[in-house]
Amino acid sequence: MSRVSKRYAKALFSLAIEEKKLDSVADDLNVINDLTKSNQDFVGFISNPLITSGKQLEVVKSLFSNKLNDLTLNFLCLLSEKRRLNLLPEILQKFDVLILVYRNQVRADIISADTLDKEQLKQIQDNIELLTKKSVLLNTRQDKTLIGGFTVKIEDIIIDNSIRYQLSKLKEKLIS
Repeated sequence: MSRVSKRYAKALFSLAIEEKKLDSVADDLNVINDLTKSNQDFVGFISNPLITSGKQLEVVKSLFSNKLNDLTLNFLCLLSEKRRLNLLPEILQKFDVLILVYRNQVRADIISADTLDKEQLKQIQDNIELLTKKSVLLNTRQDKTLIGGFTVKIEDIIIDNSIRYQLSKLKEKLIS
């Protein structure tokens, strides 16, 4: 279904650019993405093949009418009518990739043992921008199990600069 999801994402993306509503549609899709991540009942509902397209359409309209851009709402209604609402999480992911490419951006997830200050984050961000030649959107969180240091994940690349990783490497060397 990945190819189908990609086609839907590209179609919405193209239409959003054409109608000059890309930012608004992107904001709407972020709200919907948060909903799919936080509400398993919603995910179960859109994935349930026993629920008719009419019922899905009714629920989509009641949930999102007057809350979303018309283009986004019409897109969700189309997915409901075509019985493709189950692809929504995948479509959201593909759309996000299209926006990042269009805006020449990259997401970087930074996990640190302790809270990083603004200066440290800026330094990491600047280094990532030098490495990728793209502007960086940072997501940060803490994980005390790292003991110290941090890890950075940029797309498929992981840079592990944590004490936990260094200790595991030292342990491997001592054992061998």
